[in-house]
Amino acid sequence: EVKKKNHLGDWGTQFGMLLTYLKDTNTNVDEENTAIKELNAIYKAAKKKFDEDEDFKTRSRQEVVKLQSGEEGARKMWKKLIAVSEKAFNKVYSKLDIDFPDGYCGESFYQSRIPATVEDLTKLGLVEDYEGAKIIKTSLSKAPLFVQKSDGGYGYDSTDMTSIRYRTQELNLNWLVYVCDLGQS
Repeated sequence: EVKKKNHLGDWGTQFGMLLTYLKDTNTNVDEENTAIKELNAIYKAAKKKFDEDEDFKTRSRQEVVKLQSGEEGARKMWKKLIAVSEKAFNKVYSKLDIDFPDGYCGESFYQSRIPATVEDLTKLGLVEDYEGAKIIKTSLSKAPLFVQKSDGGYGYDSTDMTSIRYRTQELNLNWLVYVCDLGQS
């Protein structure tokens, strides 16, 4: 049996940048009338500001923590951004005759499961404290896996570890195949 999951990047720094930029520019997103092309333009402007403005970068990172901790305003705008994105994705998927009968599983899906994953990894003796962050060192890379950032937020590593745990322990899958792009390299 094959279970298809589309692991959407719907959580993290890119959304902190978007949310902060939308607040700063007093821009509203309407899931019915905002086109993905507009979101792409907003994202490019937000990314440019993020790369050039340390205050904006700090506020964007703080916005991610607000989003991940369930702050109402951040979640409300985030849901609008997701709706616009999914609408555009579904048009492409339809043209390519791709479906996901098991649904989408964006990074946000794992948010409530991450603390248990970090706890399990800690109990296994894999987690070390590093300057306020929780990391795992491996022989596969010089860079450690960050299972929790020093600001309390979670990143790709914690989401990826949790998605593996979900698939193996909750879905009882025994063989996982990941297909990734280089979109953020």
